[in-house]
Amino acid sequence: MPGDCGSLDVSTLPASDTVATAGADGGYTTLVLTDFARLSRPEDPATADARTADVALLRARLHAFVARPEIHGVVVDLDQDVAIRQANELADANYDCVFAKNVVARLIRDVVERFRQVNPGLRYVVLVGGG
Repeated sequence: MPGDCGSLDVSTLPASDTVATAGADGGYTTLVLTDFARLSRPEDPATADARTADVALLRARLHAFVARPEIHGVVVDLDQDVAIRQANELADANYDCVFAKNVVARLIRDVVERFRQVNPGLRYVVLVGGG
């Protein structure tokens, strides 16, 4: 495995449990992917309350955004997927292991593909995250 992966074992990760839904009127055209739990983690514990409020506002604005008829989208919180959450924890614990983060990326790609299958008119995939 590339990077410093040591004895990293991804075989114990559970299967992804995100259920792709079809939007009304022919399906969603926009898929917004984010991880509200990761966005909520403050770099400085002293700013935790402000960070929580910021993420709550972001969540509300994203839901308002996808509700617009010209957007016709859905917000998917990737932290709600047990496989992605555990893969992120594994990658965080193995920071120098590029392979571990690639596992997360593949799981996210699979979520996108499931949404594409049930929403053939899906045109836009939006990633919302920190720097």
